[in-house]
Amino acid sequence: MRIKIDIDDLEGSIEQLKLEADDEHKQMVALHDEADKIWDGIKPKFEERDFLKAEGDRLHNLFSKSREDADAVHAQIEELRAQVTEVKNELHALQAERKSWISLHNKSVEDSTSTPKDDAELADSLVSKLMGSGALSLGGAAGAKSPKESKPAKRKGRRITAPKRGNRGRSKKKE
Repeated sequence: MRIKIDIDDLEGSIEQLKLEADDEHKQMVALHDEADKIWDGIKPKFEERDFLKAEGDRLHNLFSKSREDADAVHAQIEELRAQVTEVKNELHALQAERKSWISLHNKSVEDSTSTPKDDAELADSLVSKLMGSGALSLGGAAGAKSPKESKPAKRKGRRITAPKRGNRGRSKKKE
């Protein structure tokens, strides 16, 4: 804004400038009042923003701490899982070794034994033993017990007796 002063009328120019300055000052005070009203309207929004930012920071820090704790627990779980897997593999190896021992033993027993079907000499010796014992019979009729010896056991019937500890309220008293 450009100020024009009439040098011939200095007193009038000073008065004019004072009036203009007072007018500008009033406008500035009015604008400050309007700014204060606007500030009163937006101040809660800034406070809410600050609160939300602080709450977000708090929750983020809590999450970061929880994440660190979870990472530590996860590392322990992974270590335990590796140990369990190692022990499980050792147990499987032991079980496989034991199975192989049993298989080898069964094979060696199978190889070392012979049946009369496979060995003619063994069959002849068994036949000679049976013939020498004198108790060889065919058909399954020999050695059967006589009817007296194979008497079935007699089953005892149930005894019918009066109760020994009173009637227990099951029968009426006779008059």
